[in-house]
Amino acid sequence: MKKLLLVAILLVTFSAGSFAQNGGGGWLNGWINTWADLIGGPYTTSIAYLECHNGEMFYVTYRIYSSGPLAGTMIVQQATDAGYKCDCSNGGSTTRPASASGFSALQPRETECTSDNGMGQQVTVPGQEATGSMSSWGGPSNLSPLPPLGAPDRQPIKHQVSARAAAPGSTFTFTLPFRDLPSGPLVSEVTSPIPWQCNSTVNPTFFRVFHVSNVVTRYSLCPVSPIATIPVPDLPLQIRVTPDGSQAIVTSYSGAITFINTATNAVSGTIQTPTNPNFAPDGVAISPDGSYALVTNYLAPPDNYLAVVDTASMKITNQIPLNTEYPESVFINPDGTLAWVTHPWDNAVEVVDILTGTLVQQLEVIEPFSIVFNLTGTRAFVSSGSGSVEVFDTSTYDMIKSVPADLGAMDLLISPDGAYVTVNNSLAQTVTVINTQSLTANTTNIGGMPQGAALVPSQ
Repeated sequence: MKKLLLVAILLVTFSAGSFAQNGGGGWLNGWINTWADLIGGPYTTSIAYLECHNGEMFYVTYRIYSSGPLAGTMIVQQATDAGYKCDCSNGGSTTRPASASGFSALQPRETECTSDNGMGQQVTVPGQEATGSMSSWGGPSNLSPLPPLGAPDRQPIKHQVSARAAAPGSTFTFTLPFRDLPSGPLVSEVTSPIPWQCNSTVNPTFFRVFHVSNVVTRYSLCPVSPIATIPVPDLPLQIRVTPDGSQAIVTSYSGAITFINTATNAVSGTIQTPTNPNFAPDGVAISPDGSYALVTNYLAPPDNYLAVVDTASMKITNQIPLNTEYPESVFINPDGTLAWVTHPWDNAVEVVDILTGTLVQQLEVIEPFSIVFNLTGTRAFVSSGSGSVEVFDTSTYDMIKSVPADLGAMDLLISPDGAYVTVNNSLAQTVTVINTQSLTANTTNIGGMPQGAALVPSQ
């Protein structure tokens, strides 16, 4: 029955291709989704992926079915024209399947798509045939078929799971998942009659990764202007600076971890294994004392792990195995005891005890990208690409509240006094500010695609 239904859907898709080109795509998707509602079973909704279809860029959201007759199936829920062209090839020509405009269950096999990235640069939009390619979010190309959610290597995600068994011969008694750190008084926002001005006397700077150009650029913040451009190995993804400000650590998806001396703006060391296809660094977090860094290896099992990097020797000293495929980013809680790892493509966050390498908890969050903690470490704020920030109690791992943000909620930044969390809603072109006490939010349209954030000292 399931196969007959899918065949029926595909036949309707082909027959309606020309109708979709004339503006009927929304009607067709609605018809398919109505039938999917009746027999499909539970599903989750993806973020809006930026895709090239029939020469146009679209924001496309998918229904991902986890069980029932359509388990493992992805069906387009909505497609919105991004408003600009893309250029692709298909088997050496520029022809494309007519059904592509219909955004049906079929996805076009377009390759070598190029489009403006919003910064005046033409970049490649990976296609279905580019195995292991990256989407605009840093994950597997969304045109690549996902393995069924019920497959043996993709265990169903539950809100709470038991901890992974410890290694033979080891013992571990888990008591508190955090230390309640002291914090100063909460500072309220005040309106000053003095015009805001950046405090240039402290010489504030920030680093920015250019993924396509394979460089890291350092900028001054008062005013914003480039200071140095530093070449790094291919496909850099994330960068973090040690607490003492002496080193910047960069991950490169091509298989490298780079150390930059911030005093000289020069590379001081590199961990690189160009012949090892199973080394694909992505996320990086640095311990509160700066002695080590954790780096996610963005691969499927058995190569999905956290690499423990000694910052002094610039060497990998250990590996912490993870349960879920494609770990993207990692965040360390304030007292340095736990690592929170995001898996956007599996809608999961894994919490790992750093000392023992034991999985403490696994949480279900749709498209998790960024995590920040309040000053005492008692609350974790997790951005969800579906348009919200999930707030968790770190002692019980219960969700306190889901705070509405906007589509493509990604980067989080907490103010020094812990009073506010800002959210970059990249796809919606907005920024949300959350009051950490009342857990209320205000969203402002700023235009562009906000990504990344930096604090600027003012006077």
